[in-house]
Amino acid sequence: MSIQGFFKRINEMRWGKLFYLLIIVPFSVLFYLLQNCLYVFFVVFVAMAVPYYAGMRGPKNFAILGIFILIFNSIAFGGVSTYRAYDYENYYGGYDSTRLFVEPQMNEDGNLTQGVVNPPVGEPNTIFTFSVIYTNQDDLPPNYVYVNVSTNFLAGLGAVQNFNMTPENPGDTDYTDGARYQVSTTLTSWVDQRFFEVPNHYFYFETQDANGTYANTTIKAGDFRHLGLGPMNAEFFDVFYPNVIWGFSNMVWIIALFYLVVMMYWWLRRAKVRADEWQARMATMEKEESEYECDRCGADVPGDADKCPRCGALFDEEE
Repeated sequence: MSIQGFFKRINEMRWGKLFYLLIIVPFSVLFYLLQNCLYVFFVVFVAMAVPYYAGMRGPKNFAILGIFILIFNSIAFGGVSTYRAYDYENYYGGYDSTRLFVEPQMNEDGNLTQGVVNPPVGEPNTIFTFSVIYTNQDDLPPNYVYVNVSTNFLAGLGAVQNFNMTPENPGDTDYTDGARYQVSTTLTSWVDQRFFEVPNHYFYFETQDANGTYANTTIKAGDFRHLGLGPMNAEFFDVFYPNVIWGFSNMVWIIALFYLVVMMYWWLRRAKVRADEWQARMATMEKEESEYECDRCGADVPGDADKCPRCGALFDEEE
């Protein structure tokens, strides 16, 4: 069977138009992954061009297809965003704009370094181990080393859990070359539905040495201080559901543009039909105006005829 024949059969099926989702949705996700600001127009172009090229016609078919594109693309976008949230270490670590917020953390003075959490992703009952290296060139011990886990990525906002960290090796009291501190704990699983494609916890380390000098690993970005991303232990559907809603809200604008194009297609199609009807009427009127009546038998005679088609009477040029 030829490609044309295949798509002809698809278009003849009642729900054959849904076949085009197998092409449109993957391309939409690809454009979304590329993070190109023009992906809105790419989605609309593919949604119109692919079915039309394959032979699908009629504004009604495109209007029905648009509803399914809205639903399935919202689900697909939600799935991609959820995957990013759980793969934040690889995904966000690849972007210059967010690389600073992914572990390992360190402060500006360099006395808190290699701040990490392990594992970065887990289940609600997973035990997460936070660790950081405390260094002091004056060999001063710390009054404390804390890790703070927040529900917001901006310092000073959200609910913060404070955990006291203890030396990994209590016998290591030489702070000039660094001593590792750590703490292991479970974390409450929750999701802030205001934020998407991000882990559901944010953390930073802080310390104070014996002289009272304070330091922390928050990151200065613009006018705000940010926390590091992670860890992630939310239930999958708790993250997936708000991401689908977010994807739906974005797709509404894309589908609105899609329906605008469909309306233009309907208007042009209707205008062409009306133009063809008008041309047909004009041709009929011209034909009627060019005819005359035979003065012998009353038959309609074409304007260019030299004899009557019914009675055979001959006409001269003057007649």
